[in-house]
Amino acid sequence: MKRKLIRVDEDGLDENGEGFELKARPEAVASGLMVNVPVTLIFPDGRKLDTYQVQITPKGLQKLKGFFAAA
Repeated sequence: MKRKLIRVDEDGLDENGEGFELKARPEAVASGLMVNVPVTLIFPDGRKLDTYQVQITPKGLQKLKGFFAAA
């Protein structure tokens, strides 16, 4: 899988203010609710950092919908 390149500010935040310090728990990945997508952060000074971006899968979104529907 090719890593996505994401430009970040000096604090490691992208243009939307999203940080990349979190990682999906193994249980969430194993159950198909979330994935850890490999990305490379590019800082203003040129440094690069390989890390992950957590994404919710369609299955995870359906589960979240169920939680909110029940509330």
